[in-house]
Amino acid sequence: MPFHPFGWICTPPFPCLQTADNAPSTIATASRTRSPSSSTHSAYIDAPSKSSLLKTSSIVALFNMLSTDPLNLGPVNPREGLAHTLYARTAKELNGFIKGIRAEGAQSDLNLPRVAVIGSQSAGKSSLVEAISEIKVPRDAGTCTRCPMELRLSSAASDEPWSCQISIRWDRSWKIGPIVESPFGTPLTSPDDVELMLRRAQAAVLNPHIGLEPFLTKGAEELETLVKTAKQRFSPNVVCVDLVGPGLPDLSFVDLPGLIQNDEGNGDVHLVDSLVKTYISSSNTVILLTLPMTDDLQNQKAGLLARCVDPYGSRTIGVVTKPDAVPDSSLGKINTYLDVVEGKIHQTKLGHYIVRLPDDADRRDGITHPDARVAEAKFFAEHKPWATSTHRHRFGIENLVRGVSDPLTERIRSDIPRIQRDVIAQRAECIKELDALPPKTTEPQSHVYRLTNVFVDNVRQAIEGSPSHTKLVQSTKQSYSKLADAIHDTAPLFAPYTRIESVTRPKIFVEGMGERIHLDKVKETIQACLTRELPNNIPYSVKRSFIKNFQSSWELYATACFDEVEGAFKRTLIDLIDAQFGRFKNLQRAVSATVLDLVDAHAVIAKQQQKFILKYESNPPATQNMDDLAMLRANWLKEYKAVREEGDGSAPLPQAQSLFSFGLTGSTSPAIPTRDLATSSMSTPTAASIPTSTLKPTTTSTTPGTLLSSTPVTTVDVYEDELTLMAEIRAYFDISSKRLIDYIPQAIDEHLLYTFEEVLLETLVEKLGLTAEDAGARCARYLAEDPDVAARREVLLAKKKRLDKVHKELYNLGL
Repeated sequence: MPFHPFGWICTPPFPCLQTADNAPSTIATASRTRSPSSSTHSAYIDAPSKSSLLKTSSIVALFNMLSTDPLNLGPVNPREGLAHTLYARTAKELNGFIKGIRAEGAQSDLNLPRVAVIGSQSAGKSSLVEAISEIKVPRDAGTCTRCPMELRLSSAASDEPWSCQISIRWDRSWKIGPIVESPFGTPLTSPDDVELMLRRAQAAVLNPHIGLEPFLTKGAEELETLVKTAKQRFSPNVVCVDLVGPGLPDLSFVDLPGLIQNDEGNGDVHLVDSLVKTYISSSNTVILLTLPMTDDLQNQKAGLLARCVDPYGSRTIGVVTKPDAVPDSSLGKINTYLDVVEGKIHQTKLGHYIVRLPDDADRRDGITHPDARVAEAKFFAEHKPWATSTHRHRFGIENLVRGVSDPLTERIRSDIPRIQRDVIAQRAECIKELDALPPKTTEPQSHVYRLTNVFVDNVRQAIEGSPSHTKLVQSTKQSYSKLADAIHDTAPLFAPYTRIESVTRPKIFVEGMGERIHLDKVKETIQACLTRELPNNIPYSVKRSFIKNFQSSWELYATACFDEVEGAFKRTLIDLIDAQFGRFKNLQRAVSATVLDLVDAHAVIAKQQQKFILKYESNPPATQNMDDLAMLRANWLKEYKAVREEGDGSAPLPQAQSLFSFGLTGSTSPAIPTRDLATSSMSTPTAASIPTSTLKPTTTSTTPGTLLSSTPVTTVDVYEDELTLMAEIRAYFDISSKRLIDYIPQAIDEHLLYTFEEVLLETLVEKLGLTAEDAGARCARYLAEDPDVAARREVLLAKKKRLDKVHKELYNLGL
């Protein structure tokens, strides 16, 4: 039998794929070895051809900005693994790129690098997956993995939480449609919850007609029944597992169903073989081949299949499992596998590794992942011939992860230029096919024009209101009412009594939420603002301060009102567009883009007008409505005084002799004029600010010291001026708030809704090109609705969207 220098042969019953993928790679692939006495790494690289050197040099030049020399690794902390090395940070970026575009379904369009784990049943594949990912996967007698499982691991800082999100990617769904990846449940925060959720996801994949939601709460026994009775025994759809946690490597790989030796005539052997071969046939797939030491090396089915698709062994990594299951007396088998791991026989470019994984007893005892790694290291250190081997760098999970991550990262790094070229070419072809889709109607232009006119009339009725279009008007009225209520609730909560007095008042005068503003608080504010004012004058800044306080949240409420109206308006327009143009997807998209762009343009103008209105109110207080201001001031002052004088009967309110009925003793000057408490301005001298000890009775006689007994003596509250100030502020709030709750809705109606309605038809005619020279062709494309054409358009649009996202990710990488 012919023997390849690498030890790989093509063996029946698997026919080899006669493709270019079977030829040796023209670009040198690096692999590392590490001396037992050193933590540094060196590479052995096959001698490249001249053309290979040219390709390699161009790639190195192109990605110098993205990469760090992967072969120049420093010492590795075994407790942290690869997650915190400089190279891992580069690997994190590149693997994150592939992870992101694969999640969008780009694998169907582009040959993306990936790792596929294959092996026969009971080869230790599940244990290997658990050791790398540090989660528990479903285990059953016989075949338990019935669909591909893609694990995407990402490292995190030590203080970041562990998380897991399971999704399902419908690569070949039971119905025709674009490739989508749907989240399956909410993110998990405990590794203990993963196994059951994976069982649920696999059952959902095998029963796509049921839907995802019912599976999220099913128990293990019910899931087992659903898997056994499913019409599909295996599925190509993928369960995706995104793991993020401290210490995890930045690595993605696909765990494939275990290969079956025999079936009961149901075709399972062929199904699984075809599924595995589909994944590993790609020249961009690194094959992680599990080889249990309990089986004969030459006759393992997974190895035969790997040799068939990778006859030169350029992308296969062997993983020898179950070394602890072989008795020490089986020296021949042990030495054979030792020679394989040390590269003496069955040599491959990427080599072989050996791992010791937890057995059934360990799992029953609840062994942890750190303890499993300790047990693994102890096994290789204490058992011969492993303990005396010079290739310890190929022992254990840590070294395996490094040996898998490095080739994958290098493939991603070297493959990005090809991915970029494919994206550009496929996107151009996609656009070309979309543009070439045939029209439908013989009179498309007139039909589109009729549809457009009906749509514009429906928009007018929705804005102005009609018996058949009430939703938008009712919605905006509710928004404006909420705005009015919110503005009213910002009224200053003046309480016409002091904080001490409020304790004895069981009935609170002011209503609303917020801090009450008592008389002594107002007085303190006045005192805090005094500067160089003349005696008996209240600073203007006090009034301005109170006004600014109640206006401070108006912009927030006005913006919320605007956003509600704009959202309701857009939803109404979208509903009208769907109803009018839903049958014609091209026309629907064109109208939607034009209409929403027009809404956005008018929203900018309306927001600017709203800012002007808010600016007017935030300017220095002003109003020409003096009569209403005076009336409101008088009413509030009367109300405050009434409450103030009412008290609770426990003690008389503090009083001071009135300044307005007395003059100074011995003065020959006229008496001070009595002021009108309801209309005096804040610049009026305050009674409370003049000491009562200096006040004397006033007489109309010119003789000093003579008092007219007929002059009535009145008293004023010591907080008279504070009450007056409160009334003035409250009155101005009423004037200002009423302006705002009128002008904001008017500005929204005028600049967002009414002017939009006025220009809608003209804008649609222009943007849709209904009067352009090629209007007929445009309208024909708008109305193209043949089912086959529509299905093809949907596929092409989905593909273009995926390619656009890949292009964006490439741009983010700096390409």
